[in-house]
Amino acid sequence: TSSKNKGLKPLMRTRVSELDSAECRVQLEQLPARSGEPGERLAWMSTEELWNPGFLGGGGDEVALALYKASGELFGTICRTRTDEGDLYELVPGDDRKAEPLFTFKGNCAERAIRVERADGRLVAQSDPAPVRSGPGFGTGAWDPSASLGPSAGEGVEASSVTIEAGADAGLVLLGLM
Repeated sequence: TSSKNKGLKPLMRTRVSELDSAECRVQLEQLPARSGEPGERLAWMSTEELWNPGFLGGGGDEVALALYKASGELFGTICRTRTDEGDLYELVPGDDRKAEPLFTFKGNCAERAIRVERADGRLVAQSDPAPVRSGPGFGTGAWDPSASLGPSAGEGVEASSVTIEAGADAGLVLLGLM
């Protein structure tokens, strides 16, 4: 959602497909038209590599997730790098692991506490654990301040609060965080 002073409004939605091994992906889409027509695909990230035994087992430094433009053209790759402080993920243009990263994602992924930085170290976005909202108006696309806080992450439900710097590519940051 956006956060202008006039209130929050949905900007896009996310679709996740993990059942078809040939099409494992996270996809960002425009919101559906009022007529009910589906929203246009904006970008997507292949998650096939997440099912690789090397990734799941913690091995395999060569893990890379490809990000694609709506046209299907490769935009960039998120590459895992091992460090003494833990794993970090770098979004590089195309598939060149040696290129200067556009963004670096670092922090505690399990806790959803992640900083997104530009190559110069400047903070672009931050993700933090957040309570889950639920209620009759939640999920309709309209901000409902009366929605109740739902179960906590400790009860099996996960949510994050993401703050993104003005002018940053919010879709790119969100795909990287997913």
